[in-house]
Amino acid sequence: RIENGALVLEGDKSYAKSAALTKTLGEKTMEAWLMLSNLEQRGGGAMTLQDDHGEVFDSIVFAEKENACWVPGSNNFRRSKNLDAPRERDAANRMVHVAVVYEADGTVTAYRDGKILGEPYRSEGPARFESGRSEVLFGLRHGTSASGNRVLQGRIYRARLYDRALSAAEVATTRRLESSFITESE
Repeated sequence: RIENGALVLEGDKSYAKSAALTKTLGEKTMEAWLMLSNLEQRGGGAMTLQDDHGEVFDSIVFAEKENACWVPGSNNFRRSKNLDAPRERDAANRMVHVAVVYEADGTVTAYRDGKILGEPYRSEGPARFESGRSEVLFGLRHGTSASGNRVLQGRIYRARLYDRALSAAEVATTRRLESSFITESE
């Protein structure tokens, strides 16, 4: 549900998904402004780009492999790596901005509040998400139903998907955007 301009995610069966995308994506940037219900939760996806079966995906994930740490999630960890970054301490008390940039050469860079989170790393290359056969999820790491540790508990105030890799300067700029409200139709 939407409450006070935020998508409220309460856990089991609580997620949202888009219609099929109208553009094929490889290189991309995903970003979300959110607040978590608690820092003890494990493995939930804030924002996910996936194929229409939920088998191939990239996601902004909280605490899947390490307690209270953000990670760029992916199917079977193919494009994932622990970031060796500080644990999240603020997201249950205030809105934070988290972004993941996937470059054409396979470089993956995560950001929190406009600053690089951990160390960028090289993956096998970006996954290809086909037009008409891919979708965006909010509050679910991947799949077609909310269950297990794939769901996120909290509020998403704003989220954006770009069809290119944003630069560090662009991420620092976009993180300053604040959500004023989300309409029912949005």
